[in-house]
Amino acid sequence: GGDVATVVSKKRIAWANYKIRHTQDKIGVFVSLVSTKVPFKGTGKEYIGDDIPEVREAVKRAIEKCCLQLKAKIVKQRALADEREKKKNLTKYIPDVSRALIGMMSQLAEAGGEAGGGRQRATA
Repeated sequence: GGDVATVVSKKRIAWANYKIRHTQDKIGVFVSLVSTKVPFKGTGKEYIGDDIPEVREAVKRAIEKCCLQLKAKIVKQRALADEREKKKNLTKYIPDVSRALIGMMSQLAEAGGEAGGGRQRATA
């Protein structure tokens, strides 16, 4: 449509600034124009074009304000997802790293015992 909400949301909002990929993410924009100054009754207000600068800017500011709130939630969700991924990757490799460390420590202990460096292992 050519109404103000559609034109503003499609052409005048820089969605990437709000971490929203408007071509991939599903997002719905619903705008309700409520004013005693708009000279239309009923559903006629929904078809106001974006040729009135005051209305266009008011709609743009309202959408941007909502986008800021949405951005905060998106950033938080992505940070949590990144943290989960990092934790998953760490837990995946912990057994291998521990085995490698134990192997290295065993080799160092054996090498130290063979060299007769003065230290002796206590055996029970």
